[in-house]
This record gives sequence, structure tokens and C-alpha cells, in this order.
Amino acid sequence: MVSDIQMESSLPQFSANVGDDLRRGNLNGGLARVIDFVINVILHQTSTSRIFSSAELDALCQLIGTLSRKASGPYLIPADARRENHVIYLVTELAMTGGHTRLLVDLITAERAARQTILISNIHETTNIADLAGLYAGLDVTIRIAPPGDFLSRLLWLQMQLAECRPCRSYILPHHFDAVIMAAVQVDLVGRLIYLHNCDHALALGIHLPHAQHVDLHAKGYYHCRETEGLANNLLWPLVVPDGGHRADAPFLARGHLTTCTSGGFEKFEAPHCIEQVPYLFRYDELLPRMLQASRGTHIHIGKLSGTMLRRISDGIANAGLPDDRFVHVPFVPSLWGALLEHNVDVYVGSFPLGGGRATVEAMGAGLPLVIHSNYRSHFLSVEFEVYDGAMIWRQSDQLLGFLSSLTSPKLAEHARRSRRHYETHHRPERLRSAIEDAARGVTAMLPPRPVYQPNLLQAYLDEQHAFWTNSHTNVVVSEHDAQRREQLVDEELARLRDQLRSQQIEMTTRAEQERARQDEAWRIEVERVKEDAIRQMRITTRVRRLLRKIGGASR
Repeated sequence: MVSDIQMESSLPQFSANVGDDLRRGNLNGGLARVIDFVINVILHQTSTSRIFSSAELDALCQLIGTLSRKASGPYLIPADARRENHVIYLVTELAMTGGHTRLLVDLITAERAARQTILISNIHETTNIADLAGLYAGLDVTIRIAPPGDFLSRLLWLQMQLAECRPCRSYILPHHFDAVIMAAVQVDLVGRLIYLHNCDHALALGIHLPHAQHVDLHAKGYYHCRETEGLANNLLWPLVVPDGGHRADAPFLARGHLTTCTSGGFEKFEAPHCIEQVPYLFRYDELLPRMLQASRGTHIHIGKLSGTMLRRISDGIANAGLPDDRFVHVPFVPSLWGALLEHNVDVYVGSFPLGGGRATVEAMGAGLPLVIHSNYRSHFLSVEFEVYDGAMIWRQSDQLLGFLSSLTSPKLAEHARRSRRHYETHHRPERLRSAIEDAARGVTAMLPPRPVYQPNLLQAYLDEQHAFWTNSHTNVVVSEHDAQRREQLVDEELARLRDQLRSQQIEMTTRAEQERARQDEAWRIEVERVKEDAIRQMRITTRVRRLLRKIGGASR
């Protein structure tokens, strides 16, 4: 709609523009402006793991929520009003895949309220309730979705729902940009408000809501929010997954060779959806054939990948002289944990450049050895500090290949036991239930040590410089292979354009000749018509003269 961060280059100017919307009574325009602004920021990769919050944006959202109630209600609920034993979860959307939806299931399971309700703002109309029936089967929870309408109508709907339910607790698990939820959660409507900081690697609304209990899900997030974002009351809760059994004591190499597995959707490996793309030194599709050569085994990928990446993987495997059945792609599974056991996976190789927190917990629960990438830009982009002691962590590609080429059955067994033990200690569902109860009683949990992380700032700088120059030509080149492919594509495009121009010139010439012939024919027809009219007029004149002579002769 409205915002363009190139046009609004300062927060004061942006806030003034939102203020102008609000003074004109255009609350919907103010919401849209904030939503578009945040989306614009997070679609520029240079902001990732660098910009996390904005107190100014959060204040604007709360102001819009206050103004909306003055116009349409609901009325202010007194502080001493009775609260229901009812827990509300406010979310932007629910999807079949991803850790966001599963985290919500874990919270619902851990809570003990008499009633539980999910309110979905659905601001981009991406949620299909029918798809979620199986995911929430067996849970005593009501799901309500905002009716179609603009942002303001969804805000008013959420506020009316909250006023009707009068919850004792409200959890918010929004997408980064959901200004509608941030405006809706007014202090008198929500009971005890708990902000789950799940969108933790990029700009997200809501971190500075003054009446919210902020909850981080890993130590790096806890220390960052407390020391950098200035939050004095944030808590650390565990990320948990129900126990699905394990293979820690089972024999390895069931296929007769090593079976590795990675999971994650395309966004863990590439960012074609971003306005500004920053290349990363290590690419999954380029390293995967080398991983297969090092492991001399089979690699399974669970999750949807782009057609372009799948073609690159296939081409790379063929160029390496490997059988194509050494790579198995499984686009979707209902349970990653179950799939890891079903496919007899020996080693879980974490996604890169972006790691997956919940996926890693499931792999440890299944008792799998881990090979995890340490992202050189930011520890918010990897999970190296959330895994068991002694896990195989790689920063350079030769480390990754070295791990895969040197694994033996005894080594795999030792890593499997450590992995499973870490899950049992830190990630069982009862850990979350205890954390919720401790928070309600004001009990402070023991904190883990602060992660010690060293980024490679020079490589990160070179990545951004590369992106600056290549983005200015609407292209991001990551490797020599890409450069050659890009040159080939440019040549093909130029040839296509030349052929298209030649065809257009022929078509234009043909049309011109046809138009000329049509005009000539039309002119010939017109000349013939005029000639016939002239002859007809001449004949009429001759008859008239004869008639006049006859009349004149008779009168004499």
C-alpha cells in the first residue's frame, strides 16, 4: 500500500506520516503503513539478525488500538473486573508446516486453563481452517478466524473477542509484521499478556509492549533482549517436543552405508522472495554432491525446495558421477521425528545458512548425531548453542566434509547417546509446563551461560559488498558456477530478444503492406463510386433537359 523505506528514511518522518493518517481518522491506513514498513525492512537481507525491534513502531500500534476503541468500542474493562479461566492465543496465521504452529500446540498442551481459544488475525488471508483439523485433533481448543475485511475491521473483531472472553492470560505468537494484533492487545483486554519471541532473527513488532511478559526460547535471545533491547523482565522458556521414541541404541548403517538427512523449506537455503538478496559463502545445492562423495552414502531432504534448487542438486549429482538415487526428496511429512526414525537416518545435518530450532530438537529427541553449521554472520541464524556438548559444528566446508567422511559406528553411537540425553534433560514437554507454572508464581529459573560467539565480520562485509554491486544490476551472483550460468542465460535472453525483434519487424512489415493494400482497395472503390455517381448525374441531367424541351413545346 503506502510505505516505502526509500521514501521514508527516518523514523520521525515515518511516525509523522502515520500520525497524519490517524488525525484524518484513517486508522486502517496507519495499520497498513506500519505493516508495509516492517515487511519492507525484513525483505532486505542486510537487516536480518541486525534489526530486531522498534519501540516507536510498538507505540504507534498501541495508539491505533486505543483510538479504534474510542470510535467503536469495546469499552474499558475495569482493573478489578472478574476474569475467566480462559487462555487466548493470538496468531497471524496457522500453517501445516513450520515450528510456529507446533509451538502453539505445545503451549496448548502445557496450559491448564478450563477454556482455550485461538484467535487468528489472518491479515493476508493465508489460513485454511480445514487444513488444520488433523493438527489440532484431540486438543480441547476453539479456533476463531477474523472475518474478511480491512485491517481496521480485523482489529475491531479481535478487540471485541477479547472483551467477550475476558481471558486470564493471553499469548501472542504473531508474524513479524502483524500490527493488527499489536494494536488489539490493550492492557485491560488481555489479562496477563505473554509475548513469545519466536520471530527472533529479524525486525518484529511487539518486543517493547510495556505490559507484556517477554519470553525468549533460547539463551542467545534471552541475553540479547535483556542487554541490547533493554528488557528488564524477560524470561527464558524451553523449546519442547513430545517424545516420539529414539534410535540411540539401535545399530547404524542400516542401508549398508551412511544415511544423512536435512530438513527445512526453501527459505532455510535461499531467499528468492527478498527484495535485496545477500549471497552466502556456502550453498546447500553446491555442497550436497560433495557431501555425498564424502559420506559415500544417501542423503534425504525433508521439506519443500524450489524447482531451481532441485535442478541444481540433480545437475551437481550427475556432474559428480553419482547415482541419482543417492538423493531422496520428501516434500512433506506430518512428523519430522517420525520420518527420521522411519527412514533409518544415521546423522542429521542441520539446514544452512539458516538453522532450524525445532527440527534440531526433534533430531536430538530421535537420538541422532548432529552436524550443525555455525553461521558466520550471526548466531541468531544457527542453532550451535542449542545442541548437545561435543556436537559436530562446522564453519568451513572442509570441516563438514571431514565429519561425514570419518564417522564410524562407535562414534555415531556415542553422539547418539549424547543427543538423546540432551533432549531428555532440556526439551521434554513437562519442562514447558514447569516454566509456565514458575512464571505464574514469580519463580526465576536457573539461567544457562551466555553464549560465546565470534562472527566472521570480514566475510559478512564482503557478502554485502557483493550484493550491493550485483543487486544494482538486478542480479545476485554467488559462485563461479552461477556467473557462468548467468552469462549463458544472458546470451540466451539476448538471442531470444533478437528473434522476437526480428519477428516483430516481419510482422510490422506484413501489417504495413496489408494496410497499404487495404487503403489502395478502399481508394479504388471510392473512385469507382464517384465515377458512377458522376455518370448517373450526367444521365439525370440529360433526361431533365429533354423533359423541359417537351414541356416548353407543348406550352407554345
